[in-house]
Amino acid sequence: MPGAEGRPPSYYAWREGEAARRARRVADDALAHEIAMLHIASGKTYGVPSQASTPHKYFAPTGPVGSW
Repeated sequence: MPGAEGRPPSYYAWREGEAARRARRVADDALAHEIAMLHIASGKTYGVPSQASTPHKYFAPTGPVGSW
């Protein structure tokens, strides 16, 4: 049953979009799962690796020898 401008009323448009919403929800869930697995695999860290754990690889020592 077309609306005033020849388009279906909003209920029918919403109902016809159910498959697209379902597909988007499935894709979102798959992406969230992938992100969670990557987060767990990284040791639950994110961003740039901490440089404090191995500063000698990134910076020249400035103090006495053996202070690191």
